[in-house]
Amino acid sequence: MELKAIIIFMLCAPLLCSASTGAVHVRGRLMCSSNPYANEKVQVWDPHFLIEFSLWSETQTDESGYFSMKASGNDWSGVDPFIWIPNYCASSLVGDKRCTEGLIQLNVPKEMISKSHFPNAVYDIGTIQLYEFTATDRLWISSIFGENKECRNY
Repeated sequence: MELKAIIIFMLCAPLLCSASTGAVHVRGRLMCSSNPYANEKVQVWDPHFLIEFSLWSETQTDESGYFSMKASGNDWSGVDPFIWIPNYCASSLVGDKRCTEGLIQLNVPKEMISKSHFPNAVYDIGTIQLYEFTATDRLWISSIFGENKECRNY
């Protein structure tokens, strides 16, 4: 019986210990009406099982609203990275804080995700007009815990 348990464990261990690897190269331009969305945060995240996420990379848009970044990571449940943009376009100041008008999640297409730590394709999102963009949540449960906005002091 003990030998049988050891054999089953040895057969299952690689499945439990192996991790998927992935990498992406994403770029694009963000606009707020006729103005570039300048010096703002853009991130690449990967969801883990259920509600946990890992930050793969973060950058800021340049003065013209352009961004470009390479990111990679591992996850035992598979890699499914997405671009995350806090949308402060057309937000209003409330007291000393400015909160996002929405959080934007753009899923990276599977064919743009390499299976190594080095991206082999560029996912160009083109120019996105944030003023007209519909907000999304990271995961529906995040809104229950109040994670559907980001705020910062001014």
